[in-house]
Amino acid sequence: CGPDTMTMDITVLPIPVADFTPDVPLGCLSDTFTFTNNSTLGGSYYWDFGPEANPDSAYTYNPGPITYLDSGQQQVILFVDVLGCTNADTSLVDVQPLPIPDFVITPNDGCTPLDVAFTNNTTPNPGDIWAWDFGNGNTSASQNPGNETYTTGSNDSIYDVWLTVTSSGGCVDSLLQQVTVHPLPIADFTPLPDTVCALESVGFLNNSVGGSNFDWDFGDGNTSTTISTSHSYATAVTYTVELIVSTSFGSTG
Repeated sequence: CGPDTMTMDITVLPIPVADFTPDVPLGCLSDTFTFTNNSTLGGSYYWDFGPEANPDSAYTYNPGPITYLDSGQQQVILFVDVLGCTNADTSLVDVQPLPIPDFVITPNDGCTPLDVAFTNNTTPNPGDIWAWDFGNGNTSASQNPGNETYTTGSNDSIYDVWLTVTSSGGCVDSLLQQVTVHPLPIADFTPLPDTVCALESVGFLNNSVGGSNFDWDFGDGNTSTTISTSHSYATAVTYTVELIVSTSFGSTG
C-alpha cells in the first residue's frame, strides 16, 4: 500500500501590542491623570489603575481622567486581548503629596489700629516656597513673617489673609484666614444747659457714635453709666465733665 498524506493550515495570530504612556508621569495629589493608549486596535482592554485610584479600572481604549486618593508611586496595568491573544503593559505614576498650610493669627479680631502676629505652623520640607498675602496690600515670601497693622474707618473691616505653600515638586495648596478690625467709637455729648445755678439739674445728651458702654465723670466725684444722663451740683464752681465711650471689643473713645 502506498503512503497517505494529510495537510492542514495552521493560523498563527500575532501577539497584540500592549503599550501606553502616562500623560503626567509625575503629578500632585490634586491633579487628574490621563493615559495615551498605543496598543493594537480592535481588541478588548482592561485598565487596572490601582486601589487608590478613582475610578480604579476601565474597559475603554482611551480611559477618562483618573484621580488618586493617596500619594506615592501608583502602578497602572493595561491588559490587551485581540482574538484571544493577550499582552500587558505596566507603568508607574508618581503622585506627590500636597503641602498642608497651617497658621495662627494673633489676634484675629480687635480695634483699629490692630497689630497682628502670624505663627506659621506648617510642617516645612526642603524646597518649600512661601507666599503670604495679608489682604492689606502687603505680601511676604518669608516662612515666618513679621507683624502687620490693620486699620478701619467708621465700619468694621474684614481682611483676607492667605498662605500659599508650593512644594519642591510643584504641588500647591493654600489656607485662608481672616482679620476683623472694628472702628474706634466717637465720644460726644451736649450739656443742657452748660450754665446752671447750684442744685439745679444739668442734662447731658449723649451724641456718641459706635459705643456700647458709657462712663460719665461729672467732675465732683460722682459718676454714671447711663447712655444720656443728668446731674446737679451742690457747689458753684466750674466742673470738667468727661465721657468715656467703649465698645464690646475694647475700643475706647
